[in-house]
Amino acid sequence: MNPINLETVINEYVLRPFAEGIEFFFETVLGYHFPKEGCRAGSALEQRLCNEGPESNDRPDKYALLFSGSNGIHDMVTISRAYHSLQELGFDRDNIYILDEDGREEALCLDGLDRIIAQYRSDGIASPENLEKMFKHLSGKIDNKDTLLALVAGHGERIPVNLRSTNRRDRHCDEQKETCISTIVLADEKEINEITLKNYFDTIHPGTGILIFTGCYSGGIAGQFKKGGYIAVSASRADEPAHVSENDFAWEIVRALTDERADTNADGRISIKESFDLATSISYGDMYGDPPSIPQLFSEIDPSQIFLK
Repeated sequence: MNPINLETVINEYVLRPFAEGIEFFFETVLGYHFPKEGCRAGSALEQRLCNEGPESNDRPDKYALLFSGSNGIHDMVTISRAYHSLQELGFDRDNIYILDEDGREEALCLDGLDRIIAQYRSDGIASPENLEKMFKHLSGKIDNKDTLLALVAGHGERIPVNLRSTNRRDRHCDEQKETCISTIVLADEKEINEITLKNYFDTIHPGTGILIFTGCYSGGIAGQFKKGGYIAVSASRADEPAHVSENDFAWEIVRALTDERADTNADGRISIKESFDLATSISYGDMYGDPPSIPQLFSEIDPSQIFLK
């Protein structure tokens, strides 16, 4: 009879089950995931992507990508409202990815009375490098059984397509004389244009894909998706700014995803078309009296037949 190794018994029957129980509690109850072996180095975003792995599965999952190069109040509230609305629609918190201007893990915005008006978990800074990592990760993770909703907030610009000058005054594009392109401003004044965004999203092939662009001139970006498998909406046309107000399109489209008023045919479900129509009917011009911008919807798919819940 072999002698009992007390150390082995303690490790196998006491310490390991205890550690596994603690890990299970933290992950299922508190939502904290311990890093896998080899995933402890790098930024918070790199650690998250490493821990998850890029592999898809056989389940029909819902994923969301929310990003903004601005942490202004308007954009933080837009991201926050989307973050919480999507969870109401059955998006798992662990399947929502957020990049913003600061990249703080707990993003928080207070009003003048110290009331919370925006709160969400950020995965990192909305930089070109982090976006490239994010799209590479999601292109392996999302398949044709899954749903992807992406919301791109922040400032937008319309610039000459072959602009070489760094002078901001030269950035204005005359639609009558030049070929113009829409861009989204990222963190640290970097930017990403409509062609690059189109190429990024084309690497992901969800069963259902909804893209929401809320910046100025964002119709130029949404218009890139006239053909293909996505439904793309924007807060404005390609040649106009998106006005900001308490009832602008950015806030209203996010709210309309779960607003019962959008269910115009009373079938108990809210389609993307119904959400778009409600947001468009409610949104109005800015505080200076400018007329409302004109939201756009582009798709080869019938948006009245697409639902998030």
